[in-house]
Amino acid sequence: MQLQDLDYRNATFAKVFQRRSEKRVPGPRGRRLIGSLLEVRRNRLNFVMHATGKYGDLICFRMGPKRLYLLNHPDHARHVLCDNVANYRKGLGLNEAKPLLGDGLLTSDGELWASQRRLLQVAFNNKRMEEFSDLMITAAQTTVESWQEREPGEQVVDIAREMVGLTINILGSTLFRIDLTERTEDISRDLTVLTRWAMSRMTSLWKLPMRLPTPENRRARAALSRLESLVERMIQEHQPVDGSGNETLVSLLTNQNSESRGGVTKKQMRDEVMTLLLAGHETTAATLAWTWYLLAQHPEVERRLHAEVDQVLAGRRATLADVPRLVYTRMAICETLRLYPPVWLLPRKAINADRLGQHLIPAKSDVLVSVYTIHRHPQFWDDAGRFDPERFAPDKNPERESCAYLPFGAGPRTCLGSRFGLMEVTLMVATIAQRFSLRLVGDQEVEPEASLTLHPRRGLPMSLRRRL
Repeated sequence: MQLQDLDYRNATFAKVFQRRSEKRVPGPRGRRLIGSLLEVRRNRLNFVMHATGKYGDLICFRMGPKRLYLLNHPDHARHVLCDNVANYRKGLGLNEAKPLLGDGLLTSDGELWASQRRLLQVAFNNKRMEEFSDLMITAAQTTVESWQEREPGEQVVDIAREMVGLTINILGSTLFRIDLTERTEDISRDLTVLTRWAMSRMTSLWKLPMRLPTPENRRARAALSRLESLVERMIQEHQPVDGSGNETLVSLLTNQNSESRGGVTKKQMRDEVMTLLLAGHETTAATLAWTWYLLAQHPEVERRLHAEVDQVLAGRRATLADVPRLVYTRMAICETLRLYPPVWLLPRKAINADRLGQHLIPAKSDVLVSVYTIHRHPQFWDDAGRFDPERFAPDKNPERESCAYLPFGAGPRTCLGSRFGLMEVTLMVATIAQRFSLRLVGDQEVEPEASLTLHPRRGLPMSLRRRL
């Protein structure tokens, strides 16, 4: 009996000692009932910047009754995304986007996610990259030619909007073998309605069912209906695999899965196509828009990039073989991805309790890896707010392996289309910079909007100046 009492006391002492050794995670107190909800809703990016600047590398804050943990250190990011990845599943924001994305690659977990990733890898293999690159360049040249046909007084465009249209067209021609030129405006509008609806739900105390006829729900349902009709047509029109090399993504998915599991369900088809429709263009369009913005603000960088493009291409059409030769162009793009990562936040939810240093992360907690602030962390980036492509020179070794650089995530869930996207951005920048120099218009402040992706709020009006 005495031994049992001693064991009990020792166990109790150990638990008390453990609790005392755990430091309280710092963070804003917020308001009594809603915590920091209003600040998050007002401006998500400003809230994250202020919180990390004031409280450091691990922050706890409340949105209503829910506690969230914001991670602002590469070591914490590596732990969640790589070292203990099995303890975390997709979280806040992506869950709210499920009416749009279903159980596609972005939102699924476990074996479903693993099987989907294996299926989709076939669309990005080496054999298809050259074919894709040619289609990308053709789309870019079409855009450039449409700009060249403008009258001198019509040389101002919203470059963010133009890049969305261009990347949707590229997505259609490469992965889906369909001409989306006449539908880009509608697709972009409907996806914007749905992503804003999802982000609004993320910061709502009460998530009303989508079926309730509120004005926001009606707009979201109408947008979703139009997109699903488009996706249904794309699925119906897909061509069976015949070995010709002209198969659509849907065809390849059907063939790959039919060999092992007896076919892909219609819902799986819908979810994957919808996911690629969103993820396949938004991140690339945002990267292109921010690249033009930064080049316009840094004329010396632009001059070096133009000189490289002129030397490598020598006035001809770009090809896939030119991509590794466009070294400085790639450096500028990598630095753009550092300062304005399209995926600015990686949300996860802890399955079981976990520990980050001396801090306990309770089970079922929402954990947010803050890519935007990690990319600007002064401990890992000198003069972090400065645009300096030299950080990514081939003879330098920026803190990429340490998870200080996460434009495509890290670990097993690293973006499947990262190679496709980098190739696309490099070829688009080279093709457009070969003909045009872009300049900001007026004194309008360019402000990033942190939605599912980080893009310019209110667009990005720029003037087109012909080079050749």
